[in-house]
Amino acid sequence: MRSRYIIWIVWMSWCGLPAFAQPQPSFAGAPPLPPEAGIGEHVTFTGENLTVGKPVTVYLRTGSEKDNNPSKALTGAIVGDANTPGSRLIDFRLADVKPGRYFVSVDIDGKNYAVPGELRVIPSRDVHLDELKPNIVYPDKVGGTFTFDLSGQNFGTEPKDMTLEIDGAGPVRTAVACVAPTDACIQTDRNLPGQVLTVRNLPNRQGEARLRVRVGNSPASNFVPIRFSLIPKSYVRLVTLTIVGLLALTIVAVLLAGQHLGLTTAGRSIANALLLDQQTNTFSLSKFQLLLWTGASVFAYIYLFLCRSLVQWSLEIPPIPDGLPNLLALSVGTTVISAGVTGIRGSKGAGPESPSIADLFSTGGMIVGERFQFFLWTIVAVFGFVGIVLVNDPATLVTLPPIPDGFLPLMGVSAVGYLGGKLARKPGPVIKTLGIINVDEAAHTMTIALQGENLSTNATFQVDDQLLRADLAKVSVTKSDDPTSDLNTQIQVLFREADAFIAGTHSLKIINPDGQIAVATFPMDAMTITVPDGGLSVKGGTEEVQLQITGTSFDDKVKATWKPVGADAPTAATVTVVSPTSLIVAFRPGTGAGKGQLVLRSAAGLKAIAEVMVVVV
Repeated sequence: MRSRYIIWIVWMSWCGLPAFAQPQPSFAGAPPLPPEAGIGEHVTFTGENLTVGKPVTVYLRTGSEKDNNPSKALTGAIVGDANTPGSRLIDFRLADVKPGRYFVSVDIDGKNYAVPGELRVIPSRDVHLDELKPNIVYPDKVGGTFTFDLSGQNFGTEPKDMTLEIDGAGPVRTAVACVAPTDACIQTDRNLPGQVLTVRNLPNRQGEARLRVRVGNSPASNFVPIRFSLIPKSYVRLVTLTIVGLLALTIVAVLLAGQHLGLTTAGRSIANALLLDQQTNTFSLSKFQLLLWTGASVFAYIYLFLCRSLVQWSLEIPPIPDGLPNLLALSVGTTVISAGVTGIRGSKGAGPESPSIADLFSTGGMIVGERFQFFLWTIVAVFGFVGIVLVNDPATLVTLPPIPDGFLPLMGVSAVGYLGGKLARKPGPVIKTLGIINVDEAAHTMTIALQGENLSTNATFQVDDQLLRADLAKVSVTKSDDPTSDLNTQIQVLFREADAFIAGTHSLKIINPDGQIAVATFPMDAMTITVPDGGLSVKGGTEEVQLQITGTSFDDKVKATWKPVGADAPTAATVTVVSPTSLIVAFRPGTGAGKGQLVLRSAAGLKAIAEVMVVVV
């Protein structure tokens, strides 16, 4: 059987017939040939069953050839299609060809194959570039390459025929095809043939230039201006944020160096230094809106300056938009008038003990409509202004957006409402200092002196968030700047049933009749005992022991008592003060095992209590 198979192959070869039928080249399409091509340009068309690299001869004939006027023979090649993997192309160049209409055929391996359709050869193209909008392109990175689109007319279809020229620099060297991702090359748009070109990975350039396109032997196109940005588009915001951040750090350094602000000694935050109203220990809304508008204006102007200098290559001071000076003047004026109103009418209530963002839309712990409206409108307006600036392309942003005509009156109405509320509302309570005057354990009372502003004789009080009955808090005036008013600068409050207030620290809230509040902690310099993780312990017995105590606010007037385990009454103990945070207590622990009670008592009668474990061996 095998010998018969070999004899059959030999016989087929001897007869000149192929032993196996090979697929023949073919050309089909709608049609495969381009509609036209210029002299000196390349022509490509697709085919089937082609082998890459194999040389071919392309014949152009008009249909009226004679023996003395044979078909035009051109050398071509079979190449791969970079845009369609697996496809094959016939590629040849129209050299020494006269304009006209031609039928095309291809010789491959000695056989001639007709190509459907006809090819129109034109003498030259009227290549035209439209204006680039915008005429600014960005690099892919700092010092990187540029990729951009050019629109126009009559570009042709073969990128290898196209040359990009820069005025004064000559032709730009580009690869024949965009094979590697980093190749400098030209691509055509198949959806818009002859109208759109994509230039990829143009080598790094800077500044303004003019460029044009040349296709084959046709005259070059017109020049169009183009500007090459120094940095990528996203870097403009990054550089702006960096500059603004450096400015902020500089301001922070100046503030930290300012001893008059007390930042280095009190450890206050920068937000406190910029926004804090020292009179009430709250954040100021007028300062907040001024700071926000100033920061937004500086940020936007720096961003505009970088857009014009690093992207647009316009080295000049950018113009100030209409309405922005008036807006900043309104913001400054609101802050100044607010300070004047406070000086005339008095400050708002201090509210909670520590400043917080709620201070911006509240007064004395109460949320106030006009303050909230002014706060909310400031936020919306500032972020809207900055947002409009940032959404603009750095290539087209030549000025900051103008302030609309209706914006300033609206901002003014909001500011007037805020200032009107300050004028109409009563001043609120502010506690500046608080001191314990007397503690009477026998009578179960405590007297506290409050110094501050707008402390009402008709106020109610809360201790540790528990509202006290009127008969448990008696107010007496010690100093008043206006005898006709119930608002005072110094008062004393006698608390009854105050046993729970003697030890530890507590929160005191004074509530004026209009609902405004001020909160403080008492005692301000509370004496405390620090108990280690393992607790305090001593060895039991009748001999005197010494126990070292750490804590706060110790002085030479501190006294101590010790109540042994199981005892009915405490006994006196000896105190030796080592420092404001350390002392030694000497006492007889007793023979009972368990927890005894150590009590430290200050000169004012305040207590610090700790349990001590007595260990009997």
